[in-house]
Amino acid sequence: VTAAASGCNVIDTFVVGNSVSIAQAVNTGWLISLYPNPATDEATVNYSFTQDDAVSLEIVNPIWEIFYNEYPAKTTATTILNTNILANGVYFVKFNSAAYKETIKLVISR
Repeated sequence: VTAAASGCNVIDTFVVGNSVSIAQAVNTGWLISLYPNPATDEATVNYSFTQDDAVSLEIVNPIWEIFYNEYPAKTTATTILNTNILANGVYFVKFNSAAYKETIKLVISR
């Protein structure tokens, strides 16, 4: 609200549609980014791990039901996640190894 010299008030209204962000996690020895977030049909995960431990990547819902699971063979790569199988809602992308754990929230919104 802005008051004009004439005494009239000017009101600006705007609506923010689907904002897109990049979720990032920086763990000791790990760099992970997830985008777009919220996602519709797919999400991209970039990751880089400095240790050679086996790492699992999972997508789970808030009650920890697993919808996707893979064991990345490379320590640095990009994975495209097909999110068409997921209903609208909140999920978590989990990375686990013997030494580290990282969880990033993923929102599906169509």
